Amino acid sequence: MARYGSRNKGSSGAKPRGKRGGLFTGLMTGLVLGLVIAAGVAAYVYLTPIVYKGGETRADKPTPPAAPMAKPTPSAPPTVESIPKPGPDYTFYHILQGGADGKPPVASLPRDSYWLQVAALKNPDDADRLKARLALLGMDVAVQKVDSAGATLHRVRVGPFKTEDAAIAAMDTLAANQFEPRLIKEAVNPR
Repeated sequence: MARYGSRNKGSSGAKPRGKRGGLFTGLMTGLVLGLVIAAGVAAYVYLTPIVYKGGETRADKPTPPAAPMAKPTPSAPPTVESIPKPGPDYTFYHILQGGADGKPPVASLPRDSYWLQVAALKNPDDADRLKARLALLGMDVAVQKVDSAGATLHRVRVGPFKTEDAAIAAMDTLAANQFEPRLIKEAVNPR
């Protein structure tokens, strides 16, 4: 037994391990190092002069002096020559439409608009589902709520189109996708 007991006593010469450091010591060291680096970056950013395009720095750039307040001097009444002439007319229709009188030219207003009515449904949920299917085809879809013979209908229409040719082209696309639209022409009221 003595032999077994002497082996456990550690006669091999190994030294016991010492404490190397704990979790708290590592966290504190990382925190201090982070604060020192952040302070260095902040000092660099705030103390470095900003150079503008002209080669001047923020400190070199002169501030404009305040304008002195002038006392009003009595002057002669304005003459016809001193009154400024009115500038060009900047109204909406003058700029965009080229009208000199401020009204849009009559020839530029569309006379008719064209719609393709795909369906008139009683259930608004069905109308929304159909609208989604048509939107997936890339169509501009509108749902209009209409009272007809005491019942509320939801018209599902594609458009509006400015020309009949554009409406017919869209009608061909809808027919290729198993829809049967009807062409509807509506007069646009000029203002």
